[in-house]
Amino acid sequence: MAPHAVRAVPAALPTPLAIRPGRRKVFASRFQQSENQGYSTNSLCLQGSLLALLQQIRDREPLLPRTLNPHIDRDLETICLKCLEKDPQGRYGSANDLANDLERYLNGQPILVRGYTLFELMRYLLRHRQPIEGEASWAAISLASGMIVLLTHLLLYALIVMERPLVWLGLAAGAHWGLIALVFWRQLGPRWRAMSAIERYMLAGWIGHAISWLLLFSLSVLGGSTTGPAALSWYPPLSVATGLTYFAQGSIFWGRLYLLGLGFFALAALMQLHLLWSPLEFAVAQGGSLIAIGLYLRRQARRRSNLPAGTET
Repeated sequence: MAPHAVRAVPAALPTPLAIRPGRRKVFASRFQQSENQGYSTNSLCLQGSLLALLQQIRDREPLLPRTLNPHIDRDLETICLKCLEKDPQGRYGSANDLANDLERYLNGQPILVRGYTLFELMRYLLRHRQPIEGEASWAAISLASGMIVLLTHLLLYALIVMERPLVWLGLAAGAHWGLIALVFWRQLGPRWRAMSAIERYMLAGWIGHAISWLLLFSLSVLGGSTTGPAALSWYPPLSVATGLTYFAQGSIFWGRLYLLGLGFFALAALMQLHLLWSPLEFAVAQGGSLIAIGLYLRRQARRRSNLPAGTET
């Protein structure tokens, strides 16, 4: 984007979080007028209604401007992100500092603020958090699925160690995914047509994980590995597949899921040292992570339900 294309944000609009609750409806009206005149929350890298904007300012890092418009100049992106830093120490020290950098940018001179370092970029990715609709439903799904995962892999471990027939393993696997499917249907079935895009991405991630789980399990069973350590050889690949699922959802939902993904990659290597313990390790790792995510989503849902009524448009 050329320097002359930079457009000022209307000075009449105050900062949303600085508005008294009783004045937010007035601000909402003026905010809508400004959008009708061509000013959009896209320019702030935050999108949605006023209520959604307030929640996003509080809960998540802004999108990189170049992901919204790849033609934006990198220096301008750096200035925007400097202004949107949540930590006051990371912003410009004064309005004069910002004005000086904008003037240098418009004159084609190097700006004074530096871009993201590798460490800062990693911190940005981990702090990324995307609010989703139906957080209470997804909290229930994560909590229930975590318990099912924990119990299923403990049961599989016991069946393999006791060298039970193949049909027992098949019944355990079928019950595992049957129960999880039932949880999903009860929580999402009544509103599946109204699910948001991010919810559909998360559901697709679960479906992909289920397919990889069943495929790895079936290949292990069809290969004759139903007893002893050989029956556990599918756990390291399953841990890698789970890590990839968390990586994909980290880019969509919550940046800290990247760390879980790395943890499952490390777990896959650790399992090779003592394969007999792999079902127990996987049960604790995935069951525990799903329960932790469920508790986090439940806290977020309760926090949103406690927002003052005056923040609604």
